[in-house]
Amino acid sequence: MRHLRILLFTMLWIQLGLGCTEIPNDPNSELTRGERTYVNTDWGFQITPLSQWGLSAQRSDQQQAANGKPLVEVRIFRSIGSVGQQFVFDPTLFLAPHALSPGVTLDSLVTAVETDFQARFRGYRADPKQLIRVGSEEAVEWTFRMSNFATQDRTFPGSRFLATVLIHSREWYFMLGNGEPGDPDSFPVRDYRQ
Repeated sequence: MRHLRILLFTMLWIQLGLGCTEIPNDPNSELTRGERTYVNTDWGFQITPLSQWGLSAQRSDQQQAANGKPLVEVRIFRSIGSVGQQFVFDPTLFLAPHALSPGVTLDSLVTAVETDFQARFRGYRADPKQLIRVGSEEAVEWTFRMSNFATQDRTFPGSRFLATVLIHSREWYFMLGNGEPGDPDSFPVRDYRQ
């Protein structure tokens, strides 16, 4: 599926613009009122990271989704650095909206995403999926692991992941949080869900 090409991560406060006030649309300033909120008027969402997290967004006006909207990728990250002489994993949450093809359902999206994961993450092992709500929308969330012996993916390092897929209107959103087992700071599922 073409829309899986960009793919890839799970959910801090995604506010899909449902009933929100008018979203600022200055393309040169997507941060508003001195807050650390990323606002995307094309896709109609905004996301605010927790205070100890950073935010990076990329928008490509040259490449567009099937619905004509620019491709967008948002990364929310927390730099832990090192503890003593030991490196500590820096977790990242990835978010990307996509155009929804006619007839595609939440279940078929999850199946397509999982197929991509099986090819991308060697030794992919998924935990049971859960149906959750993000705002007023249903979403599917699950954690998965990759083989401890596999080479880490450069785009999504780590060996533990939290994935979320949701449909809103004629679009679907993909979120993926990465991490390492053991220390909760290295796989902050609770933070990803906030």
